[in-house]
Amino acid sequence: MIVAAGEALFDCFLGETPELRPGGAPYNWARWLGRLGVDAAFAGVLSEDGLGGRLLAGLRTDGVRFLGQRSEKNTPLALIEEGGFRFYAEGTTLLEAVPLPRARAYMLGSLALQLGQVTLPNEGFLALDPNVRPGLTPARFRRAWPELAARAQLIKLSEEDARWLGGDPAALAGEGRVVVLTRGPRGAIAYLDGARLTVPAAPARVLDPTGAGDSFFAALVAELDKKGALAHWPPNSADLLQALKAAARLAARVVGQIGAL
Repeated sequence: MIVAAGEALFDCFLGETPELRPGGAPYNWARWLGRLGVDAAFAGVLSEDGLGGRLLAGLRTDGVRFLGQRSEKNTPLALIEEGGFRFYAEGTTLLEAVPLPRARAYMLGSLALQLGQVTLPNEGFLALDPNVRPGLTPARFRRAWPELAARAQLIKLSEEDARWLGGDPAALAGEGRVVVLTRGPRGAIAYLDGARLTVPAAPARVLDPTGAGDSFFAALVAELDKKGALAHWPPNSADLLQALKAAARLAARVVGQIGAL
């Protein structure tokens, strides 16, 4: 079982007709893993309000086990306007601790990790996506990042993440650790034991970029898992390249819709 742990929320898209869509990077990872045929679970805190019920129903629809907790606090919202995010987090489940169940592999990152609501497991395969949100991600996360990254086997960074965290993404690779840098329409680069693999972005009609990185990360982990790479890390270059291409194809699909799922 692969556990995606962290926040679940609703993205609010403004427009002539405002739309609410399920989101939160860890929640998105879990549901995409389920859709891709992976034995997956979500560990997080879901509200007992109506929106929390919709989030739980979405997990069940995609065959994802819920191994988290319910709370009387409200479901957090992310207001999306002009390509940016404004989070409504006070008094919501976003600020509650997320206990980790035992699993063979974990996907962690985003706000829950940045705010200290989830901590790293002591064992098991670890894939990290920091998913930095400038203005909300605390400065202390930049200082904590090197130690967090050293524990991971797989790291996915966007160019925005890399700039905010500082340093050369390639320098994080080594000792079997794979680092993948996503570059939007310019594709992605993977660093593996001194090798550099490059894949172009898949052709896409971009309607909304929300969730593209989340789907990429989930597909990357899912494809590597199907090849048995998580149990026999690091992957060979051919398997990694195939997984990167599959991830790029899914991300291209996601940007053609409103919302991450």
